[in-house]
Amino acid sequence: MSELKDVMAAVNDINQSHGVTQKGGKKYTEVAKRVEAFRTHFGLQYGITTNLIIDDGKRVIIKAQIFDLSNPAIPVGEGYAEEIRGSSLVNKTSAIENCETSAIGRALASLGLHGGQYASVNEIDKAQNNEKNINENKEKEKIDPPKKEIIKTEPPKDPPKEDPIEEETDPNKINDWEKIAIGYMKNIDQLPNQSVCMAWFNRNKEVLTSMKAAVPRLFGEIREHFDRRLAEIKNKN
Repeated sequence: MSELKDVMAAVNDINQSHGVTQKGGKKYTEVAKRVEAFRTHFGLQYGITTNLIIDDGKRVIIKAQIFDLSNPAIPVGEGYAEEIRGSSLVNKTSAIENCETSAIGRALASLGLHGGQYASVNEIDKAQNNEKNINENKEKEKIDPPKKEIIKTEPPKDPPKEDPIEEETDPNKINDWEKIAIGYMKNIDQLPNQSVCMAWFNRNKEVLTSMKAAVPRLFGEIREHFDRRLAEIKNKN
């Protein structure tokens, strides 16, 4: 704690001797000066990390954290910063670097190393410029709204036609179809209600379609059996 107070005093001295005078006469200690004082007193006892949270082409948000390396689980200081791309000369070319510096400055400020005031006049000016830039962009979008992309679509092509299934003449294959038909009829007899009937039909629709083409006689028998069972269920209700 005493070391932190020493750093705060050092930053205050730097503010008086090398602080940048802002509007209203207040001085602001640049982030580089505060980091230098921080390292002079703490060396590598603490680490400073930065993470890019948002960079969507319009704005940049970065989070900076300060950790005690002997207990890095919980940060001892933290700060966020946001920059609008193109809102200033530096943000036209180096928005991320500028945002990172601001985030580190706010993380240091959370430890009391603000060098003037927590939200500096420079940051307030920046916020006003950002707001102005956002408003200008909104007005520009109203005047010249983005053109809607016209996507040309082609009519869906007909699916490739499958070769029709010819009526089966092979006795062995007909015998296989008859076994399937017998199993289906047993299933139909056990269907308890109308919804289950329709679910069964939809589940076996593909096989039934093939059966209709291959052995129409068997399909007709199954369809008749199915319709009869469905009528029985309806009459019970």
